[in-house]
Amino acid sequence: MTQIDLSVPSSNWTLADQAQPAFRLFAHLSFYKAHPYVFTEQYEALFALFAPILKERCDKIMMWDRPGANARRGNKIKPDDWRPFEHIKSIHSDPSNGIFTGFYFVDKSDKDMKGRGLCSFRFFVGSSIRLDACIPLEDWQAGRLDVEALVAVLQTLPYFSFSAGYGLSLSDQFDNAAAFDLAEMLIPVAHRYPALDLQHAEQRNAVPKDEADASAFWIGGVNWLTGVGEPFVSALGGAPALARGLPAGIDMNSGSSGVVFRLGEHPITGEAGVDDTALPLYRQLGQRLRPIGYPDADSLRKFVFGKFKQAESLAWMRRFYDS
Repeated sequence: MTQIDLSVPSSNWTLADQAQPAFRLFAHLSFYKAHPYVFTEQYEALFALFAPILKERCDKIMMWDRPGANARRGNKIKPDDWRPFEHIKSIHSDPSNGIFTGFYFVDKSDKDMKGRGLCSFRFFVGSSIRLDACIPLEDWQAGRLDVEALVAVLQTLPYFSFSAGYGLSLSDQFDNAAAFDLAEMLIPVAHRYPALDLQHAEQRNAVPKDEADASAFWIGGVNWLTGVGEPFVSALGGAPALARGLPAGIDMNSGSSGVVFRLGEHPITGEAGVDDTALPLYRQLGQRLRPIGYPDADSLRKFVFGKFKQAESLAWMRRFYDS
């Protein structure tokens, strides 16, 4: 059983009240090329892989089913909500104006609906599309998520990038730059478990007006599964270049939407003395996927640990890209 210790001494906050260990999927997709009104069936197939766990773990929903980012009244999950993409499309189906829609399935333990629970599924359409799904480690380790099916369905969606592996299910408090103490508490966790995805979804790269400009943004990160789509595959020389001389232990799958790398047989936390043999794979892949303009790429300047910890945030963003 994988153990991730979130106890941090000498703090006014309790990190475990604001973050939970999870198996986490983050996907970043184009508003123009991957809209849920167009790819409804594919998104439903993706959601169906998580639905059995969500039905056990979640009892509330926030639903933005009309363009404009106004959540509907009432947070009770309705029967139609279990086909969320079909439901949203039934309300409004014009992709040219289908912005600020989405939903968030909320864990039973998350009483104030701020992202504190073990389990969640967040999907939101803004200037780009962000999907952030977490399931408890015990469900992951019980084999309740079909990884082959997950990769297969993601390859039917034109993604910019995606990552999946061990991470933290994070409270929305982590997207608040004023939460200095809380963000600072992540730093020792990041040092102990370098393979954890602990970046809040709203801190990921913004997409420029020109989505083909790979120098203006970058992939969402490196994890056990790392999906790289356009414009990044082309910017890195194409799929054959990425596959050439791939180190043993890194598998690559090419599809119509991009390439997917798998690092070893199972996810890791990166903890010293536990994952020593697998962690080098993350660095080896990271050095192949360095952002355009590295090491000074603006796409790396995200304040994972808050605006008061810019150097530490940059070091974390670069941890697998550096030699």
